[in-house]
Amino acid sequence: MKNRVVLFGLLAALSLGAILAQQPAAPVQTPAQTPAQPQPQEKAGQAPTEKPVASAVRVGIINIQRAIIECNEGKKAAEELTKRFTPKRAELERKQKEIEELQGQLEKGKNTLADDKRAELIRDIERKTKDFNRDNDDATADFQQAESQLINTIGQKVMRVVDEYSRRNGYDVILDVSNPQSNVLWATNRLDVTDEIIGAYNMVGSSLQPLPAAGNPARPGATPGAKGPAPAAKAPPKQ
Repeated sequence: MKNRVVLFGLLAALSLGAILAQQPAAPVQTPAQTPAQPQPQEKAGQAPTEKPVASAVRVGIINIQRAIIECNEGKKAAEELTKRFTPKRAELERKQKEIEELQGQLEKGKNTLADDKRAELIRDIERKTKDFNRDNDDATADFQQAESQLINTIGQKVMRVVDEYSRRNGYDVILDVSNPQSNVLWATNRLDVTDEIIGAYNMVGSSLQPLPAAGNPARPGATPGAKGPAPAAKAPPKQ
């Protein structure tokens, strides 16, 4: 069985923009203007009271995942993460190739190999596959931990920018539409502030400090198509 060994995750894969380009932000229904509350009737001879003016609730949407990935710091982090794990990826690919070559020898000689030689090949395949699986699992865990730390760190700082941007521009609500489980069903693109947040973050993001632990945003869900470590190779059944 051939398996691909690819140590790329959310940041590393999406920094190329190929996946995000295929995922338009989920839109939301624009909230209607808040109706004015009914006022009590004025009594005879009483001066008319001033009626409050109905105010519209200002709502914006953001793809927080795209903001994290497409900001300058996110792109740089993706490149560094890829570079850091490239040697491990090459090592896993080499081990995988060795297993595939042994599997090929076993298949080619299934009718001609002596029993002791076939048994030796099977043992080698099982040993190398076990070693590959262990290294692949360790590399996957290390990659996911490093990736999670980067996303959380940048995400906390993006949230600071979102907070400041929202206050300055009079937004009452900002909804995240990057999660497929979002309740947002439709929204006009006029509500999308993702690009504005990315621009604002690029100006000040590297100088910001992450939010306190209690304010950590939830990590965006993995995006379909992001490349992660492939399933480990498996030894063929004994002949």
